[in-house]
Amino acid sequence: MTLLNKIFLFTFVVTGLFVTVILNIIIENERNQRLEILDNKRIYNEKVYKKMITSLLFDLNKENITISLNSLYYDRDIVEINLIDYEKVIEFKLDTKKLNEEDLIKSRFFLQDDKNLIGELHITYTTKNIEDFLDNFKIKVIITSISLMFFLFLILFYYISYVTKSLKQLARLTKNIGNGNFDFDIDIKESNDEIGHLIKNFKVMLSSIKEYQLNFEKQLKFQELLIDSINIPVYIKDINGKYVDCNKKFAAFFNKEKEEIIANDMTFLLNGKLLEEQQDIEKELIKIGGTTTYEILIPNGKNEKRDLIQYKTTYKEDNEVKWVIGTYFDITERKASRKKIEIFTQAIEQSPVSIMITDINLNIEYVNKFFEKTSGFTLDEVKGKKPNFLDFNIITTKKYDEIIESINNKNTWEGELQLYKKNKELYWEYIYFSAILNENDKVSNYLVVKEDITLKKQQNKRLQYQANYDILTNLPNRALFNDRLTQLIKESKRNNKIFAVLFIDLDNFKKVNDTLGHDFGDYILVKTAKRLTSCLREKDTVSRFGGDEFIILLSEINNVEDISKTVKKILKAFSVPFEIKENKITITTSIGITTNLDNPSNKIQNYLKNADIAMYKAKDNGKNTFVFFNEKLNNDLLRKNKIEQQMSDALVNNEFEVYYQAKFDISKSNIIGAEALIRWNNINLKFISPEEFIPIAEQTGLIISMGEFVIKESIKLIATIKQKFDVELCVAVNVSPKQLLNENIINFIKEELYINKIKPELLEIEVTEGVLIDKEIRVENRLREFKELGISLALDDFGTGYSSLSYLRKYPFNIIKIDKSFIDVEDYTLVSTIISMSSVMNLKVVAEGVETKEQLEKLKELECDIAQGYYFSKPIPKKEFLTYLNSKINKDLKKSN
Repeated sequence: MTLLNKIFLFTFVVTGLFVTVILNIIIENERNQRLEILDNKRIYNEKVYKKMITSLLFDLNKENITISLNSLYYDRDIVEINLIDYEKVIEFKLDTKKLNEEDLIKSRFFLQDDKNLIGELHITYTTKNIEDFLDNFKIKVIITSISLMFFLFLILFYYISYVTKSLKQLARLTKNIGNGNFDFDIDIKESNDEIGHLIKNFKVMLSSIKEYQLNFEKQLKFQELLIDSINIPVYIKDINGKYVDCNKKFAAFFNKEKEEIIANDMTFLLNGKLLEEQQDIEKELIKIGGTTTYEILIPNGKNEKRDLIQYKTTYKEDNEVKWVIGTYFDITERKASRKKIEIFTQAIEQSPVSIMITDINLNIEYVNKFFEKTSGFTLDEVKGKKPNFLDFNIITTKKYDEIIESINNKNTWEGELQLYKKNKELYWEYIYFSAILNENDKVSNYLVVKEDITLKKQQNKRLQYQANYDILTNLPNRALFNDRLTQLIKESKRNNKIFAVLFIDLDNFKKVNDTLGHDFGDYILVKTAKRLTSCLREKDTVSRFGGDEFIILLSEINNVEDISKTVKKILKAFSVPFEIKENKITITTSIGITTNLDNPSNKIQNYLKNADIAMYKAKDNGKNTFVFFNEKLNNDLLRKNKIEQQMSDALVNNEFEVYYQAKFDISKSNIIGAEALIRWNNINLKFISPEEFIPIAEQTGLIISMGEFVIKESIKLIATIKQKFDVELCVAVNVSPKQLLNENIINFIKEELYINKIKPELLEIEVTEGVLIDKEIRVENRLREFKELGISLALDDFGTGYSSLSYLRKYPFNIIKIDKSFIDVEDYTLVSTIISMSSVMNLKVVAEGVETKEQLEKLKELECDIAQGYYFSKPIPKKEFLTYLNSKINKDLKKSN
């Protein structure tokens, strides 16, 4: 064997062995790399999908589980996926290929929430793709080696350098592949020999490796997109607290980009006490491993406080924690909604009105506590039933149809109904019925709000009654009377019937009320109402206007005589005394009457005014009688109003003047004093009688200033007489009841007496018996004040009123004045009695109205003390009185001489 052959053989053998060894190394290295890649893929999938599927399975999110696990289907190394849910709520199994057990690598990991196992995930990988690839590669290598060795005999010498070069290139190739560098090309010219095939196969192998690497990177990118598509924030941190990955949802929550967060820790996102708490939780979690879930309030990137459920778990390698994986679940809106629902529920339960909710068929689903309290029915007793206000046993068919029609057309109804409680008690409710619409604006339920208005109805009824009826007597009041009078006016126009209005006032009721008390007064008013009602027909109306005033409305009267019969019946009824607590008292009435014949204008106020005018005329006529209204009464009232209007300015305009009538000592026939009498001459009304204007002044209160004017002028006259004639003459002044009780009268008189330097005994105060009837303690006290001051007191018009000797004994009078009606008579028996009685009681007697010499002589015979009248002098003005007095004084002086 030649050296060349030996060299060839040696080279061939060595080359064959070398090639074989090299190729085996490459194949084995390729196998190891592919198996390592497969193993890394298994570890990665376990790390990623274990946490992700655990979270999704905990939320029972089947849709995302399916999406996530289906993504593994595209991996050709995975042949079987099986998800086992211990709760058997979610099932997933994917079996792509049927292979031998020896070609399979099974991966099983448990899914754990906190400390509880909730399932398992099985992923089966195959090595058949690797083995197929290597088997194919072996075949190619063997063929190449055989071809190389076969042709080596022929081209050994030609290709030694080429082979050497090629081997060097292949050595570099294997080195790069071993270093994981696949980004290069083989710079060897291709040929059809074994070396060329080997190079070609190496290029194919390199292309496959590059394609695998590219697919792997695509798969990583897909997985990244998949995580970003998860609609909850997800992040991964290392044990140093640095973020190694997160999805866009997590970054968006903090208003950041992913790239800003990765490689930073929590200080980039949180601060203060919240940061410290989170760091402590993670340190503890890394220390012990496992999973933790808790609720937390975290500000997002817009500084809005959000309520979150934080879920964190650890990933371990070689029993050491490598990563912390976490997610957030934003429950802010859920908590707010839950809070609103809680508040709404409490509001309904604690509502002061009854609340009911029905289904769309009006069957009750819910009632609140107030409903149970008000109606007596519990929820269990009414649930599934129709509301009782839709019960035909309670409401009419018409009302039912009205409610249902309103509900169908307007989705609402409201109104008042009277219902039964469980105990059969009737009560009123105001019901508001409204539809509840769902998110599609369709009726899902009905809301019924019911308010118990029984008390309100009762109060309204009571108020309505009080608005129309007098509480004390239960008679119609002014408002109801006016309404009935209005209706009667309208009816009278249609039927031409006569009707009458009677104004009734109880005579001297104030005195009874003040003397016997208000309880007795109220009793009298109630009894009066009953007596009046008993005298009337059912169609007539008796009304109390207030105080002791009553109005009667007589309807459908045939003639005026019928009115008189009714009125006389009333007067007769009041002739019977009222009795209470052993007290008997007779109270009469004064009645004014007007008819529609007197009121062509048919105005309510005219009827009342005319009846009132007639009533006062009845009182002027002596009371206990009735008067029909006529035009003269109206004219009298108009004159009274004119007098009242003119009187207010009369004092200012000096229209009042004091006249004086002389008083004579009968036994001595000389003048001893005068009586002051006020007179009024108005520019419009001319002369007005005191009998006409003094009662008006008493009513209006102007009597006070008018009386002070008379007193002041009278005291001035006394002072003038003393100064001019050096004579002390007494002047008498009439004082009205209202003036007598005026608190200022004593001080006023004192002041005027002091100013004019007049003795009090030169002023005489006259009061009538009417002042004494009330028996007021104030009257007695005031008279005693006059007496203590030194002023003389005279009882005027004695014998015309309620003359009682008890007055003379009780009150400190000095003088009695006999009215002129007792002088102008033939029989002086009564006058004689009065004079004799006065003499015994040490009282002076003044006879008024002496007009003839015969009257004077008779009084002188009876030993009357003083006389005044036209026989001596009529009332005359101050200037004339002074002239008259001067003549009398001169005459008396001549007589004495």
